[in-house]
Amino acid sequence: MKTTSDDDKEATTTPDVKMDPPPHEVDVPNDTSHLQDQSAAAGERGVVSLERQLTLISALLDRKLRTDARLRQQTVRNQQMMGEWMIAAAVIDRFCFIVFSVSLIAGSFVFYVLFLYRP
Repeated sequence: MKTTSDDDKEATTTPDVKMDPPPHEVDVPNDTSHLQDQSAAAGERGVVSLERQLTLISALLDRKLRTDARLRQQTVRNQQMMGEWMIAAAVIDRFCFIVFSVSLIAGSFVFYVLFLYRP
């Protein structure tokens, strides 16, 4: 819709002043092939980006699985070592108990003999 006013008539009739056409009258080319090329390139970048992200996620999952497996093996190894040390501690404890018991009984016997046969 075009309205004419006195200012518009003066501006269009004056040869020295060049007026730009109003924004709604600008001629826009109807060629959208460059937009399709840009969207295709963006789509390819999106696919590449998506593939890269999937590759990174896969690598992280592999690393997590390897780390979990290594942690599980280390936990099993630590439990085995702890079991071996518990057996060693039980043997040492039993040995110390026997030595202490023998020492206590022998010392009590010696003390009892010395106390009874006193001159």
